Amino acid sequence: MPSLVSIVASACLLFAAQVAGHGYVQEITLGSTKHVGYLPYSDPYYNPPLQRIVRKIPGNGPVEDLSLIDVQCNGWSAGGVVGSAPAPLVATVAAGATVKFNWTEWPDSHKGPIITYMARAPSDITKWNPGNSAVWFKIDHSGKDASGRWAAAETLVANKGIYTTRIPPKLRPGQYIIRHEILALHGAWSYPGVQVYPSCTQVEVTGSGSASPTSFVSFPGAYTAQTPGIVFDVYTNNGAYPIPGPAMYHIPTPQRIVRKVPGNYPIEDLTLIEYDAFWLVFPPPSPAPLALPGSSSVLPTLPSALPGSRPMGGRARVEPPIAAAAAVPPPVQAPVEVMSDSDDEDFEWDEVATGDAAGGGPAQDELSMLEEEIFGDAAGGSGGGGGGEEMGDDDDFHRQLEMEMADIADDNEDGEGEDEEDEDLDMDMEPAEIPQILEGDGPISLNELAGGGGMDGLSDDDEYSSSDDSDDDD
Repeated sequence: MPSLVSIVASACLLFAAQVAGHGYVQEITLGSTKHVGYLPYSDPYYNPPLQRIVRKIPGNGPVEDLSLIDVQCNGWSAGGVVGSAPAPLVATVAAGATVKFNWTEWPDSHKGPIITYMARAPSDITKWNPGNSAVWFKIDHSGKDASGRWAAAETLVANKGIYTTRIPPKLRPGQYIIRHEILALHGAWSYPGVQVYPSCTQVEVTGSGSASPTSFVSFPGAYTAQTPGIVFDVYTNNGAYPIPGPAMYHIPTPQRIVRKVPGNYPIEDLTLIEYDAFWLVFPPPSPAPLALPGSSSVLPTLPSALPGSRPMGGRARVEPPIAAAAAVPPPVQAPVEVMSDSDDEDFEWDEVATGDAAGGGPAQDELSMLEEEIFGDAAGGSGGGGGGEEMGDDDDFHRQLEMEMADIADDNEDGEGEDEEDEDLDMDMEPAEIPQILEGDGPISLNELAGGGGMDGLSDDDEYSSSDDSDDDD
């Protein structure tokens, strides 16, 4: 028969094993401020009681009956502790701030998800109990990852017992209960079997946000024996784990009629694709969720990738294809007629002076052009006709012109040289002042016009000068 000492020792060992096999939140960090959690094995013995922001728990044991109020913030109804009671303090935390829950040593065998809820108090949270009301919304959960690691225990143990979550950004200010729990599945191959370890922290959320969830659950009520993830064999089921409870609450994205832009900086690299005034991100962005009346918010379909593209930090640089340069023909230059020496020799200067036998033709036209270029309208302006009768009083003018041209040609034949002729011309005018009479690059003098070919029958006694010309006009 065992002695009293052995019985007491066995009980102590059993109690120590139970204590080592369970856990609770011993510390909470809100933003950068640390707060001690409710310590069930020391706090009840203080007088006066210690002031905490975490609601009381009876110990480190689990809640296994999902229909009891104990599943909300812990309790032990079977032992006379029905549910929990409000804590005397409230801690301040900003919307969007991080929250770290520091658990006591967690056993490796107690695998399962870690889940966090919040509930907004309608009045003083230090006097409010949610009861069976649907006021809870989920802000975070973590189960089994793709590699098979569980949030509890592998990830939690690797992080030295600390689990980090975050207050939703833009959450409406007010007093909230943060309900944080671990579901241990080491005995959950059937129901009852799952073990729930809840902890409730009272906070005052600050900020200027206005976001508020619209879908809520109650505790008890959120979990039943039929809820996916409540019954799960962690030893034989290697598939994905369905985390119990509702979907996580996300602050909805503001609805705009203007499509997204990456910032307030300009587009400077023209090799980057612009798409409706913002960098193209693959896959293409969706239309704006709202549209003005009478407008369309449909984007053209774009491929998920373009040939030659390469990602650039969320953008896509597309190298423009270099098209083969089309062969550009050289500019076509109009042919320029240049009179050669042979052409100059064949030119009939007699026809220029007297016209052809028919009384007109090219030779007479050249003479008419010469008259107009040198003397303008004084020549009569008849153009090209070879009849002397139409000239009237200008017959003397034509005869004088023929004599002058004959004198120039005769002087060249007798070898009197260009220097002497140029001196005669320079007496009254510069060669550049003589009008152009043929197409070319510069002015041409009458000397140069007559010097290209022989003109027989001209007298060499006369010399051209501006003074002779003026005397003839008189």
